[in-house]
Amino acid sequence: MRKNKPVVSRPRHRRPSGMLPFAVLFLVSFSLSVYAVQSLKNLPFFKVKNVIIREGLAIRDDRDADFQYLIGKNIFTLDLKKHAQFIQSMYPSYRTARLVRFFPNQLCVDLMKRKAVACINTQPPLYIDDRMIFFESVDPAAEKGVPAVYGLDGANKRFRSGARCSHQGLLFAVRVLQAAKKGKVLRGYPIERVDIHDPQYVSLFFPGPLEVRIGQDKLEDTLQILGSLLSQVGNGVANIEYIDLRFKDPVIRFKGKEAER
Repeated sequence: MRKNKPVVSRPRHRRPSGMLPFAVLFLVSFSLSVYAVQSLKNLPFFKVKNVIIREGLAIRDDRDADFQYLIGKNIFTLDLKKHAQFIQSMYPSYRTARLVRFFPNQLCVDLMKRKAVACINTQPPLYIDDRMIFFESVDPAAEKGVPAVYGLDGANKRFRSGARCSHQGLLFAVRVLQAAKKGKVLRGYPIERVDIHDPQYVSLFFPGPLEVRIGQDKLEDTLQILGSLLSQVGNGVANIEYIDLRFKDPVIRFKGKEAER
């Protein structure tokens, strides 16, 4: 008969008891280090004492105390993203807001102003940027020369700073202004005013005054035609009452004369 092989028991390896004191010592040291770091972070030395503001290349103190509520907060535990979102919601005139720590106890609020595309005739004046957001300018003098928009039929009473524009006529007017800025010729003819007649049709007013009527169809091509006409007319622009570009052929009316095609 076949005999089973005897089972040989393997010797058990015991961990050296000398490692236990080192493990305990490591845990104690680690706990003390964490406690020391936390205690260090909570020292008054690391509480915010000063807030500076940067707007582009300009750096200034918080002279209006807009960010006084940040003084005294712990610089380590401060939620920078949360406070940046709060600042942007409170001050819609800034396109972006960012907080930067400067250890041990200083914060920098980095702000970027919105750039106005058009000015809405309200009190106080509201501006609209390329993201179609309404805002009140923190520096109205810097917005001098921004085209004014008229013909909103009381809709401007519903506009508020920080809101996104949904008015179709105004959206079209802003689109026209943005497209005009891209034209090489049209950049040399500043637009002073935009009249909204309906969502499909606006009038641009240039110095002179010269009125140009534009519809939504083929906007880019229409503005190229306008640039070509202005180049051909040159200094004779002052003699034109209006140009109507809503039709297949441009309609030009000279002052004191009938309209011509």
